[in-house]
Amino acid sequence: MSVKFKRRNAFNYIHLERTTESIDKIVDSYHKACPSTLPVKVGTALSILSRLLPQFKDEGLTQDRMWVIETSDDDNSRFMTAVIQNRNHNSMEPIFSHSRITGIEDELNKHVDCSTILRHSFVIDDYYDLEKVLKLVYEQFQTAPLEESVCRTVPVLITDNAGTIPDTFPHYQLSISNSIKVEDFGPLQKAMGKLNYCIIKYAEQNPDAINADLKKAIKNAEQLVSELPYKAQSNSAIMFLATGLVLYYKKIFSKNDVLELRNYLKSEAVNRTSLGNVVSKAVGKSLSTAICSGTLGVGNESSPPFWKPNMAFAGSDGSINVTRQLFVEKILQQLELPVGHNKIFQALKENDLCFANPGEDLKTRTVIGADGVKNKQRFVSLSRRLLSEEANRKVDVAVASDMFHKLDKPINNFFPFMQHQHLNMVAGQIIND
Repeated sequence: MSVKFKRRNAFNYIHLERTTESIDKIVDSYHKACPSTLPVKVGTALSILSRLLPQFKDEGLTQDRMWVIETSDDDNSRFMTAVIQNRNHNSMEPIFSHSRITGIEDELNKHVDCSTILRHSFVIDDYYDLEKVLKLVYEQFQTAPLEESVCRTVPVLITDNAGTIPDTFPHYQLSISNSIKVEDFGPLQKAMGKLNYCIIKYAEQNPDAINADLKKAIKNAEQLVSELPYKAQSNSAIMFLATGLVLYYKKIFSKNDVLELRNYLKSEAVNRTSLGNVVSKAVGKSLSTAICSGTLGVGNESSPPFWKPNMAFAGSDGSINVTRQLFVEKILQQLELPVGHNKIFQALKENDLCFANPGEDLKTRTVIGADGVKNKQRFVSLSRRLLSEEANRKVDVAVASDMFHKLDKPINNFFPFMQHQHLNMVAGQIIND
């Protein structure tokens, strides 16, 4: 005999921002405290969506995607946490991925009908920590539809590198590039808290009305989602847009706000940070660091300073070339990427940043050493577009040093004749008579 699970009070562990203000006054406070930007609209929809999870579950809808906010700016992370996090509107503490797994599990299971903000920074956290979080969230997706489950949260991950999330993992991504500066988060948190409380009380006091609103919103959202690319279609997308529509019915969102949310989902997969971009950025940073620090010297293809096997050389076609062994030792071994070397080369080639022989990862090139001997061998041949501005300047100096010289140190009897067009270097001649 099956026993139906009795739902417990979902708000035992949640601090609500109680208010007696009218909905009009709450909406006015919300618009004054929250800038009208896509990140705010997405965050507001996710916050309110989490409050309607019991009603959505009654309609057969549970979360099947994680929401990922990508930003490397700590101010942006705090801002989005203030908008979305609704366990306690007096706090902005996310769950860090490096926390003990039992602690994360407890947070995921304890806080029901609210958002769950997870934070992973590749500056301080290992890739293992991200894998641990993804596994826990995926398991939650599998158990959420079960009748006896109370796993009702909206999982949101804030990270500085969303491209490391496997493309096969079910998620939506929003990247924030512009820095959002807020001196006082108090008004924002208070406004979001009152909005959350208003939605909760409306659902509690008017169950028939909220169910009617939600049924109407779900029907319209299903039509909107059917027009999205197949990859973007999901239960989470229906719930997300349906929440936007409920906010529109309550005059919190405008019709254009809902369309903006729809357009975000429509283009999300195209704008998503790819693993290829992450790999290319990491390789470029490692290569630039090696060049700028002097760990990797740079020579010329056929003139001084002549190439040696323990250095790179600048090709006449705008490439920077190193042997495979040196590339692995100086560049790849400094990276912390969840992919193997073959995937790295594949990503670089897909982004037109690696020049190679057909069917290979390497390019056959001829380089002349100081002894005048031509060395024909295969090199890792990379575009200089990978390099930072400082690293490119270092390469330019190396290329120009065949004819031009820096005057940072006196050169006896040196008479400059010509200034380099871009560099602080001159060409001249030493005249002793």
